Amino acid sequence: MGVARIGESQGWAFAAEYGEAPGTRHDVLEGISRKGVEAVNLDPQAFHPPSVFSYAADGELLCSFGLGEERRRWGTRPDLLQEDLRTAGCRWWR
Repeated sequence: MGVARIGESQGWAFAAEYGEAPGTRHDVLEGISRKGVEAVNLDPQAFHPPSVFSYAADGELLCSFGLGEERRRWGTRPDLLQEDLRTAGCRWWR
């Protein structure tokens, strides 16, 4: 079982989980993101890289990918962040 530290900063609420973190599961992110809430998760995968980024909104997983393996994306809108990341200078994003 994991432990979460919950807080707020500049209007953003957050939970940082330690140990076995259920927030890394896509069904949990989908559940958290209901009724206009957005949920973002970065799972560092310390013992099984790469780190995995996931973004959910309105009860669905929109996009997810492994850092360094961005060409393999999944979710209902896997290319959602493509233009923003390219504009931000992420050369690896195609």
